[in-house]
Amino acid sequence: MGRVSGTAEAHGPLGAGTWAVEAIGVSGQGQIRGTLKGTAMLPIGPGSVEASGLAGTDGTLDLGLKGVTHIQRERGQWTVEGGAIALNVLRAPQVTVNAQVTYASTSGWGAFLSGSVPAVGAGQAHLSAGVSYTAFIPTSEALADALAGADPTARTVRVISEARAGETAVGLSGIQLKGCDQQVQTDAHGEARLTGPAGSCEVTVDVQSLPAEMVLAVKSANLAAGGHLTFEVQAATSAHGRVQYTDPDTGALVEDGPARILRLNLSGPESRWTNVTMPGGAFDFTGLPPGTYQLALDGEAPITVVLPGAAPALIRTFGPKRTVLAPDAVTPSVRLTWTQMVVPAGQAPRLQVTGGAPLAAVTVEMAGKTLTFGPDGQADARSWTLALPVPAMTGSVPVDVTVQFVGGARARRTTQIIMTP
Repeated sequence: MGRVSGTAEAHGPLGAGTWAVEAIGVSGQGQIRGTLKGTAMLPIGPGSVEASGLAGTDGTLDLGLKGVTHIQRERGQWTVEGGAIALNVLRAPQVTVNAQVTYASTSGWGAFLSGSVPAVGAGQAHLSAGVSYTAFIPTSEALADALAGADPTARTVRVISEARAGETAVGLSGIQLKGCDQQVQTDAHGEARLTGPAGSCEVTVDVQSLPAEMVLAVKSANLAAGGHLTFEVQAATSAHGRVQYTDPDTGALVEDGPARILRLNLSGPESRWTNVTMPGGAFDFTGLPPGTYQLALDGEAPITVVLPGAAPALIRTFGPKRTVLAPDAVTPSVRLTWTQMVVPAGQAPRLQVTGGAPLAAVTVEMAGKTLTFGPDGQADARSWTLALPVPAMTGSVPVDVTVQFVGGARARRTTQIIMTP
């Protein structure tokens, strides 16, 4: 079946309009069908006209004409429709003319008057009229659903707080949800409705809208059309503790060791990492959902903690070998602590030396210089604060420290400091 189409625009005293040949075609049964539609902006309002025809190779010809215009007034709208249908035009024509006037007021009242009259050929005249009133009654969402029927694409999402022993879970209002190309918020009962495609779609909770100190272990999930989904919000917990050096020979915990930064990894319901500063190595992962977690330093075996309720975690890592210079003495512990590990140029670094026994002397080798400090001016026999000279170099500066204890034992430690240009 062949088809053609086209459009044309016209302007005149009655207004501007557009005419379109919507379709003209020839069917396999020897019929030609065509439709011509036009729209125009008339002085009284917008209007449209449609003319159609059907012709057959057997000599039949049917024609139709239909027009409608809308007249807008302050208190309502008039719609005027009219047309004619002509059947079997070439042989035994039958022509019927029809018209209808409809009025709809802004207050809800409406009326119509319609009629049809045979203009050519046999037929009967028809006349009808009516009055209507439309009222809008506010209804609840549940009643509206009951009257309209269930929406097969509707989904229900609920966000509740974790139920404690002997208590009932409470719905959380004002929680923002995103899914099925929509953004919604839970109501006073903690519920929200989504509509969307016939298949499943992902629903995600905006954690920024959760109450303070509350977390979600599962933040998103797929939800099928007609399904129900519940997110349970839990009280946040934390994993904290410290990383401590151990003696590589005995395995015993030691308080001293080189100053360095280690990366600590947390995995479980949430995955995070943090840097811990040694020695001391305190850490605290906050805002975690309850569950079982693994804590591990890079390249080392993990330990397991179960939250909440876990005691502070202790993570062991080997420190440097402890050097005993005197064959008959066990070296007391030594801790080196910088007041600042990164020191601006021109500023003297300060080093605190803390021993497991009273100190007799401390020798510091740095940037080609060797300095020895005694107990003069030190308030604590076990903890000395040393003011070192400004190094002539910048960047990472190695520092060797030899500690001599009262009683003759000696220990040697190595550290470093960073001098900025």
